[in-house]
Amino acid sequence: MVNLQAEYDKMGESEKMLIHPSDPIQRPARRSPVPRHTVPLSDRFWPKVNKTESCWIWTASATTSGYGLIGLASGKMKLATHVSWFLRHGHWPKFIRHSCDNPPCVNPDHLFEGNHKLNAQDRESKQRGRRPPDAFHARGESVNHAKLTADIVLQIRSLHSSAGLSAAKLGAKFGVHENTVRDIINRKTWKHI
Repeated sequence: MVNLQAEYDKMGESEKMLIHPSDPIQRPARRSPVPRHTVPLSDRFWPKVNKTESCWIWTASATTSGYGLIGLASGKMKLATHVSWFLRHGHWPKFIRHSCDNPPCVNPDHLFEGNHKLNAQDRESKQRGRRPPDAFHARGESVNHAKLTADIVLQIRSLHSSAGLSAAKLGAKFGVHENTVRDIINRKTWKHI
């Protein structure tokens, strides 16, 4: 009797591709996919938490904002606050807010469901979060490469509106390009004056 498996093993890859799935050859068994994590989520989650008197601090991977991250069996990453909520309440939240305002905190007693709008209102009421654009960028004379001053900008606007001088003439007078003058006149630049 012919050993079909031995014959199959002798074949080259191109020959193996020609075999129809219904042929009676015993193909090597495929390995079943192994789950990414075989340890239950709660058993992997809680050892990464440092429980203090109030906040429970996430000590593992985190976002740049300080919010904890943990991988699920599916390979997706989840926020640790969402996992903490899930482990306590049994459902995945869409949006989680902190009562303690401490990003690494995963204490379920400090977490509550919310939405983006409520979170933004909370952030503004506590005056934390994004600063106004003025706080980020230098404007006007504060810019290192500024060629004009606030007084010159006011002169340009005044000469344009009262004397009717063109952007080209004003640019030549103050040593800047006419497009720069147009932007000043149309308040695309130097808006703060």
